Amino acid sequence: MKRNGIVAFDCDGTYCQKEVREGRKIRSKEIPPDIPLLIQLLERGFVVAVCSGNSAKHIIRVLMRPLFSTMYQQGKLQLAENVYAFFQLGGGLARFSRDNLAKIQKAKNWQAAEQLLFGAKGDGFATDHLDVDYVKRQSIDLAKHGAMLEDLMDAATSKYKQLFDAEKSRYKRSCHRRSDFENPEPELRRIQLDGNDNERVVQYTLRPLLSEKHYTAASNRGLKYEDSIRYKIAEYMNGRLEQQGAGLSATAAGEASVDITNHDLSKKTALEHLRGLLHEHSENILYFGDELHSGGNDVVVPLDLKITSFSVGHEAIFHPYVFAAPEPGPRGTFSVLHSLLGFSSTHQGNNSVVDAYREEHARQIILRKLDQLSADTLQSMALVATAGARDQNMRDIHKLVAEQVRSRHENQRPPGASHWTDSS
Repeated sequence: MKRNGIVAFDCDGTYCQKEVREGRKIRSKEIPPDIPLLIQLLERGFVVAVCSGNSAKHIIRVLMRPLFSTMYQQGKLQLAENVYAFFQLGGGLARFSRDNLAKIQKAKNWQAAEQLLFGAKGDGFATDHLDVDYVKRQSIDLAKHGAMLEDLMDAATSKYKQLFDAEKSRYKRSCHRRSDFENPEPELRRIQLDGNDNERVVQYTLRPLLSEKHYTAASNRGLKYEDSIRYKIAEYMNGRLEQQGAGLSATAAGEASVDITNHDLSKKTALEHLRGLLHEHSENILYFGDELHSGGNDVVVPLDLKITSFSVGHEAIFHPYVFAAPEPGPRGTFSVLHSLLGFSSTHQGNNSVVDAYREEHARQIILRKLDQLSADTLQSMALVATAGARDQNMRDIHKLVAEQVRSRHENQRPPGASHWTDSS
């Protein structure tokens, strides 16, 4: 089957959403992952890649187990050959070979198949599916850095408590169980590589922390992500790590934690590795995330890899490779992917479906913004339909649109934005 491109996405807040309550009030309703949509993508020749900052246990529970269970029951487990799961900020990678999937499909029942996929405990990927060499490259050398990291965690915890005490009044309405966040705990995130207790530590995590999401009380609206305590703690840790020259860095990840990993480890590393495995170009990848704002763990994807990314968060950077989904949250992701599937049924060009779709999406946005564009941009648009160097023309258009919209809109809303938070 012809490969139509890669669809990569974050998990929580992007392809599924848990219920969040503030006292008796439901702040966000649970949205389960759309499993049939993923199966349709796989059947149409798309590669599906999960890129999560969470643990293997978490993404197995919320996404992978429902997906693999459905494919097993439908006799379609061979489709998982095009499923890749990066977890713990890309420190771990699970991939599934054709031979292993054939054996699992022959298991007498789902319980037996589940053990072959996720081990006897069901809380991690079986070693057969782990890219062991990749995990070893991403792991932290605790023999070298362990003592330093313990000291850093103690210092960061003290710093956090100082910031928390100084700003308690900001959280009276936005955090009904403030005690949950007063005493953060450090933890090691490990990946089990084989049955002999051979483990690799890929994350040193401080959690739970008050995140930018706790700035949502009515009295506190308008605060920027950079004002959140969690962001300040990540900055503080990075300053200390840079002084140590340890080759490690801190990133705000998940909903309420800061993760320390090898400096090169990020969702960028994960997608670079996947791109190399599949010999794909960046223009054949679409990425979906809810943290495409400054400092978020998704933002490296468009900035460093020039991969077209759809934001389903409430705030994002202004960048020609970042577009807004029709609505925030998982439903925005589902909407764009259904649109991609519809586009794939009519695409007849030589380029991949993903490449053609991102070009068409950009073109449609420009058409909707005609009244805001200059004669130079309109002339460039005409070249798209007539010149052979289509890719170069699209890059020129992206650049022109970015410059013009930036000059016209102080709040930095990108083309097509429907739910961007003002960043001015």
